[in-house]
Amino acid sequence: MDALPVPVEPERAVAQKIGEVEAIADRLAFSYRQSVNFYIKQYGLSPAEAHEKVNAGWGEVRQSLLATPARKFVWDDYQGLAEIDPALALDKWETVKAEAHTFVVSGQAAAEAVECSWASTPWERACFGAVRYDLSQDWQPRGGIEQTLIDQMAQAYTLQLKWTAILMQRSEGYERDVKSGEASWDLPRVSKAEAVQEAAGMVDRWNRMFLRCLRALRDMRRYMPPVVVNNPGQANIAQQQVNVAEPF
Repeated sequence: MDALPVPVEPERAVAQKIGEVEAIADRLAFSYRQSVNFYIKQYGLSPAEAHEKVNAGWGEVRQSLLATPARKFVWDDYQGLAEIDPALALDKWETVKAEAHTFVVSGQAAAEAVECSWASTPWERACFGAVRYDLSQDWQPRGGIEQTLIDQMAQAYTLQLKWTAILMQRSEGYERDVKSGEASWDLPRVSKAEAVQEAAGMVDRWNRMFLRCLRALRDMRRYMPPVVVNNPGQANIAQQQVNVAEPF
């Protein structure tokens, strides 16, 4: 049977929610002060005029703010929603959290971190997804920590492959000939031997990171066995029989 979920204490959940709301309120207040100071310093407005300028026009962009994608939503946008209706700002925050959760657990956050944003391709994203999928199939992660280790392994292996390609390019290719303009790569500001050695070191570095995450995952499985319920009144926790039946 699968491991039992760990319930969140009601008091802790309430404290987390209060802390979250307070943190957002502090960030919105900071953003608002920045906006007011901008109009005062850049346009020479009085504090009252700056406040009016910042608050003007939010109602006109209400729908566009609500429709703004989560990843493009900035603190000033939250400020605008809060000026219109504080409940809208909190609702938008919940939407952003839900989308961020999906983005992380689906592996897209891990994939994006190892891509060159200006030159990434669908093929690279798909290859990372294939590596992550195979590792997940092998290990069947039991929770967030194990999935994070698998994501790190997928990142390390992806970067190891990238630096292996760079190593082969530097070892077998030719540095750029300024006169002819023919070459497969630009020589870094080091000697060719140093550039090759650097690439080899990066391959080894990412390989060691992969193995380090693999050992951590193995150790978690070895020393942290799952909670197994043998019968309604008994649970096997770390090889000990614990009575979990409710009293009559």
